[in-house]
Amino acid sequence: MPATVNYPGGSLVLPLEDAKLVGVWSGPPGRSGDDLGDEIRHALEHPLDFPALRLAVVPGDRVTIAVDPLVPELPSVLATVVGVLESSGIERDAIRVLSTGPLRPDWETQMPAGVALGVHDIDDREAMSYLATTSRDRRIYLNRLAADADFVLPIGRISRDGLLGARGPWTTIFPGLSDRDTKRDLAKNAVKNGADGAKAVLEESEEVGWLLGNQFQIAVVPGSTGVAGVFAGASSAVKASSLDALDAAWTFRADRRADLVVVGVSPQAGFEGVSAAFATGTALVRRGGKIVALSDATGPYGPATMRLANAESPGSTQTSLRGAEGEVDFPAAQQLAAALAWADLFLSSGFGLDAVEDLGIIPLSKPDEARRLAASSPQVTLVNNADLTLGQIAEDDE
Repeated sequence: MPATVNYPGGSLVLPLEDAKLVGVWSGPPGRSGDDLGDEIRHALEHPLDFPALRLAVVPGDRVTIAVDPLVPELPSVLATVVGVLESSGIERDAIRVLSTGPLRPDWETQMPAGVALGVHDIDDREAMSYLATTSRDRRIYLNRLAADADFVLPIGRISRDGLLGARGPWTTIFPGLSDRDTKRDLAKNAVKNGADGAKAVLEESEEVGWLLGNQFQIAVVPGSTGVAGVFAGASSAVKASSLDALDAAWTFRADRRADLVVVGVSPQAGFEGVSAAFATGTALVRRGGKIVALSDATGPYGPATMRLANAESPGSTQTSLRGAEGEVDFPAAQQLAAALAWADLFLSSGFGLDAVEDLGIIPLSKPDEARRLAASSPQVTLVNNADLTLGQIAEDDE
């Protein structure tokens, strides 16, 4: 039967016999346009454990909307939220959108008219303002557009995180709007203390939100396209409900491990998305098998990833990361190192063939080259949006 893996800019159709195909995964369908706008307005009018958003602000408030640039359908989400704020008496020139990272170029031109847009720079100390000291004696500096606002509204994409376990609107505020030194220290502690360290970071993230006076949050669950779900309201209720929805929507259970796993990476996912997709493939492929990732990721590697590129041998990739625990790209580099130790990796991307090969990955000049690998593999699994997916094997539970 023909099976399809989508990748940014196209799709790859593989004619596979039924006995050869272990499984195909695409993720939940999503909403956009008017349907999405209606869902957001309903969530803001009937939030979880909190009054409607229109009752949480008053005319004259200076509002900062802190956003994760990976939120799907972000321009539409913002247009609806800004409309609700305006109907509550907030002037457009009193609303600022502050992104934790660069936005897609085509999205910058789709931002709500009259609303100022800023991008947080973790190295710009002049843009930071002291907020408070946490119970762990950490002095918190946040972007002053958030620290000085009367009302901060974080909007975050719900997804799994290689370091913290999960990310959402709570991490959009902290560590999303903090400085590089703070992020490095948090990463080192999380890596050093494992699950307890990740839990400590999330607890501190919640504390920083409380110190900021933030109570209302918006969590967006991505769909295979568009948005699969929107949760708004009190931070604790939003966190619990959205993470349950993430597990329900983005967990793929295959019957058995395959010899080849072909994974599609979401558009604009970057190197972090490629590593997450390889991690999903690792969970679904047999040891010594093959994982093919199809992506449009490009750009320079981070400092931790460069250590992988400079590793003396394929067997030394994981040890080469020692001492890089505080680098922003360490979680992605760690995921990639684990995948390299488990399977043979192939990648079609915008990084360049030599740059991919430097990491110990076999570069593909075009996605169609995966057909040859699929034809010679006894059993194949295909995973769309693999960077968002948690892969599991049913037989591992037996």
